Amino acid sequence: QFGTGYPWWPPEAMADRLLCREAETWRGESYGPREISRMIELLSSENSNIASEAALFLGRLRADVAVPVLARGRYGYTELALVEIASPEAIDALFHRLHTPDPRLREVTVTALASADRWAAPLLMALLDDRSLAIPGNSGAEIAPGLAAWPDHHRAHTALWQVFTNCGL
Repeated sequence: QFGTGYPWWPPEAMADRLLCREAETWRGESYGPREISRMIELLSSENSNIASEAALFLGRLRADVAVPVLARGRYGYTELALVEIASPEAIDALFHRLHTPDPRLREVTVTALASADRWAAPLLMALLDDRSLAIPGNSGAEIAPGLAAWPDHHRAHTALWQVFTNCGL
């Protein structure tokens, strides 16, 4: 099941997998409340492959009706969906994830924001003073003979640079 090298879906869930996959095709453009409701149901699947794929395709569909469920969901893939939806409610959910005491949730959210559009720049700029998002380098030591040390960096700075690159700046 898990050592196959690709996301495993149980055979009885293949219709749902097709539903998720078709969200990116012409057929997905005609998705209505029934198809989106089914994908929202899939978010609660115990199989993380199913839940994550449903979340990602809800994001690609910009299904803002899914935001309340995504905002409560497991992290690691729901942030990307919220970034793609980018509605005021989705941005609010991301804002709350940036201000949680859970450091891993904050890191995952900042990383997801790197794929956002210009709207994410103020959020990321506000985080530049947050020392908890800093990642120490290995200054003063060589990584390998002839390779320079890696400097300190900051997750929000890295994400902000990516946002600017995505926007052609």
